[in-house]
Amino acid sequence: MRYSLMLMLLFSGCLQQTVIEENFVCSDGWVVDSPGDCVGHERVCPDCICPDCECPSCGISGNSEDDVRLDYQLSTDPCVALGCPEGTKFVASRNSDKYHSCGCEWAAKISEKNLLCYDSAPADRVPCRVCV
Repeated sequence: MRYSLMLMLLFSGCLQQTVIEENFVCSDGWVVDSPGDCVGHERVCPDCICPDCECPSCGISGNSEDDVRLDYQLSTDPCVALGCPEGTKFVASRNSDKYHSCGCEWAAKISEKNLLCYDSAPADRVPCRVCV
């Protein structure tokens, strides 16, 4: 029922409404109703339904899709969660000579517009000393 409501809101346009349900995402990707359902995991902001809505408690203001980076993805593959296609093994930034494994803390800091995805170690870049 929750998904049909979300689809209805998505297809009817952006509506001004109050969020009446809050979800929590565990580090393993499970979405739960209560933070106690995944002990020790941090609370994350729910995904906004439309790009024109604001979520001040999450630090989202304005309507630029480029300014909003999701805190989680439904995929458990860290490369796909970064925005790369399946089969990706390493990522790099256009602004750096280093490459990283997708789970590296530095890989998560690469902006989507500078993200480069590789299915094998790139010969023109040096490996990150932290993750590779």
